[in-house]
Amino acid sequence: DQSEEEKISAIMNSEYYLLIGTDSGVQYIFDGESYKKLSVKGSGSLGAIRSFARLPGGEIIIQGAEAVSEFDGKDYKLVPSPGLNDITQLIPDSLNPETYRISFKSGSSGGYALYQPPYWQKYYSDAAVISLAQAEKTIYLAKPDSVYYLEE
Repeated sequence: DQSEEEKISAIMNSEYYLLIGTDSGVQYIFDGESYKKLSVKGSGSLGAIRSFARLPGGEIIIQGAEAVSEFDGKDYKLVPSPGLNDITQLIPDSLNPETYRISFKSGSSGGYALYQPPYWQKYYSDAAVISLAQAEKTIYLAKPDSVYYLEE
């Protein structure tokens, strides 16, 4: 019974519940019996929820279109803004799994960024980056015309 503005855009399971994110930025948990809407006061305004990721320490990373938040099971922490307004994907870093990377687009350009608390290290591209993947020191960037890779 969700409104038209609350289309599901991301889900992630845990031992006790299903975490659900929507295009309107609202999050819900489903415990097997009922849905509970989570307060935006805790998570902050993230824009449309695009994905969830779990770090090895158990923290859940919530990727919105405009911001990123961390949830440790009790409290939310809004990650310092990378200054971007269209985050396209988030992945844990394969070499340092307590950090993570995002891809982004900004008009016809974009790039990717690595978050190592408390800073974002940004790398810019001449085209929008719509997705990224990592295999150890190799970063793959999906752009509108092809997939590119680079060694870090």
